[in-house]
Amino acid sequence: MINTKDSNLKDNCTYRRYRKSYLFFLAFVFFIVSNGYAQDNQDIANQLIQIADEIYINSNAEIQARDAYVQVLDFDPDNVKANYMAGYLYLQTINKEKAVPYLARVYEIDPEYTFDLYYQLGRAYQFALDFDNSKEFFYKYIELCQTEPDYEGEDRIPPELAEKHIEECFIGADLVGAPLNYNITNVGPNVNSEWPDYGPSVNQDETLIVFTSRRPDGNLNQDVFEDNFPYEEIFVAKMENDRWGRATNISDIINTPFFESSLTISDNGQELYIYLDENRGDIYFSAKINSEEWSKPVPIPGEVNTGNKETSVALSPDGNIMFFASDRV
Repeated sequence: MINTKDSNLKDNCTYRRYRKSYLFFLAFVFFIVSNGYAQDNQDIANQLIQIADEIYINSNAEIQARDAYVQVLDFDPDNVKANYMAGYLYLQTINKEKAVPYLARVYEIDPEYTFDLYYQLGRAYQFALDFDNSKEFFYKYIELCQTEPDYEGEDRIPPELAEKHIEECFIGADLVGAPLNYNITNVGPNVNSEWPDYGPSVNQDETLIVFTSRRPDGNLNQDVFEDNFPYEEIFVAKMENDRWGRATNISDIINTPFFESSLTISDNGQELYIYLDENRGDIYFSAKINSEEWSKPVPIPGEVNTGNKETSVALSPDGNIMFFASDRV
């Protein structure tokens, strides 16, 4: 979920500069491809990496920046910066396991390129389920922190995190080595889109699914956020003849032109809990009025919300107990 509604008041000048840079990047790539690489590959790579830097520095469009750094490598495969940034940004976005070849190439060329390289390689191998290599690089990173205890650069990751990931690797290896017999099935194109879809919950009889999406279709705000994706909205789909019907925007009573994200729906399908960025992040509640209408969301009563961030709700089957995440002290 997106962090703060304050970010809706983004710096429009910065955003327009990013959009201009990204569009120029696409036009430049098209030009050099359609003209048979008229320039020297190194010159092209140098120009592309400047554009990639502009996208990364002046926007939150990490996927576009990642793809721009990957494009640099078509012209300069050994560019250390482009390899590192491609791998690093894969770890920040989707398909995290794809970070491995880029970060491994950095390690081959310059194993001291950044202080956190071992840590990032450990994460990449962990997402690729290569737990032996993952542990090896996490151990290397911990040893590096012990060797240079006074280093305080921005790329220093607390070694305790590496230790935590090593424990995860041992657990992951056990789980992968003894898989359970489960089938994971895509719920289909009526629910999923080519845009980010996440945070699903269903009622007890699985006839209703509520989720968060950043698709443009049905979105109350046809603009995009500074990461070049539409705003978060809550969508709903119903089970029809043993198949999910087409997802639609749940309601303009619940959704606004800014960010809303679904947390959970009650077992009876009559109560919806959502996250809003008000008051640093609060849990809101909406009740179903009839088969199609929902009440205007209000802060959940009681002592759940504080001046801190409250998120990630789960309810007991009878609805009498709520589990939620909070960063309160």
